[in-house]
Amino acid sequence: MTQSIEGKVTDDLTHNQRLIELIEAEDAANGEVACGVGDDRFLDYLHYRSINQSDEQMRILLRGYFGHILSEPDLDAILGQVHRCIETLLLNKNLKSVNEKNTLEIVKHIPDQELQELLQVELGEYLPESSVAQVVEYTQAVIHKTILRPRHTWAHPIWVLRGDAKLYVVQAANLEEAIATTKEQHPQDTTSLEVIKVGGVLAPNQAIAIDLIDITT
Repeated sequence: MTQSIEGKVTDDLTHNQRLIELIEAEDAANGEVACGVGDDRFLDYLHYRSINQSDEQMRILLRGYFGHILSEPDLDAILGQVHRCIETLLLNKNLKSVNEKNTLEIVKHIPDQELQELLQVELGEYLPESSVAQVVEYTQAVIHKTILRPRHTWAHPIWVLRGDAKLYVVQAANLEEAIATTKEQHPQDTTSLEVIKVGGVLAPNQAIAIDLIDITT
């Protein structure tokens, strides 16, 4: 058992050392010579993350605020950018790329205090409070940008409308848009359109089933 644990520790150290070498090689390629790692904070933080899976609390927070407008790929993108910001600070690298984000006029969709408390638990041991505040600002900027231009958005729902003699199936963001689109494409139906059903995305080779009671009542 002891040998197995020692072997795992050795593997982790080798992996972390390789990661540092890759970072230093990237710095050299970008003309950033002798940036290096200021102390052991970076390795300690990587070890902390590998044990505690610290994404989960942040993911829960993001889902609570944005689960209705952002999908999992969007949340992954936010978390990935925030982690790169944290690693930049831990490595004592140039913070220009972080500060550039904050020149934008952003809308703060989550209170700063809530983000600060969550990040402080994860980062308090590795970064000073001023640096944690920078991560909070960066996170707000990333969230704002993602909401404006999400990588992946939910498709509009499918609406089933009843007219004078026909049923109409249309994909639209809301009822008003569904009715307007239907009226534009089928102007011959002059009756008031009534919603029969509204559902999710219509998948390929899938039919919508409408109960007869929905039509006759």
